[in-house]
Amino acid sequence: MISTREHDVIVLGTGAAGLIAAVAAHEHGASVGLYEKAEHVGGTTGLSGGIVWIPNNPHMAEVGLDDSRGDALAYLSSLSNGYIQSDLAAAFIDGGPEMVRFVEDRTAMRFRIVPGYPDYHPEHPGGKPGGGRSLEVDLLSFDDVGEWQHRVTTNGRSAPLLLAETPVGGALALPPPDVIAARSAKNLKGMGPALVAGLLHACLERGIEPVTSARACLLYTSDAADE
Repeated sequence: MISTREHDVIVLGTGAAGLIAAVAAHEHGASVGLYEKAEHVGGTTGLSGGIVWIPNNPHMAEVGLDDSRGDALAYLSSLSNGYIQSDLAAAFIDGGPEMVRFVEDRTAMRFRIVPGYPDYHPEHPGGKPGGGRSLEVDLLSFDDVGEWQHRVTTNGRSAPLLLAETPVGGALALPPPDVIAARSAKNLKGMGPALVAGLLHACLERGIEPVTSARACLLYTSDAADE
């Protein structure tokens, strides 16, 4: 498929990063083209547990957890065997909390801390064994994205559960069957599929409709001074 449309911003990929980028570009006044090489949207985000790892995020203080820029940098540096690009790590750490606030201010989505979910290597400098940096979104109704609900990557395993309600998230037991049934009746989903669907809904509200089966093949560049 060849697209001849012109946009101010082209976003390639419909995982969480791409969908947020599309919303952000639109909010800053750009016309946005959103393209996905697969037939479904969501990529590996839709197959994941939906965890967003954001050091020093706004919700940590709400539950009395401390964090700092220095701790986060130390933690990432300790995992990198000296190969980390410090400027990119700093940009991620500084921009992460801003991203959380942006999504919650501009969309209906809300993040929550997965209680007690530690960093993967909490024994490293700056690690948080008590958790707080790992966020997930609330359950979301797939009805919100209309016909697109059948085109979100889920691998057929999506469920009306938060990660925090599963053994992986630290729960000792799943919610009762009647709770699961009530959520299913409302077409609620959790984890990665919910993260994708919530961001997709935000794009659709802004008139940004993904073009699927559209692989980028070539990147053309030009010197603006020569145009």
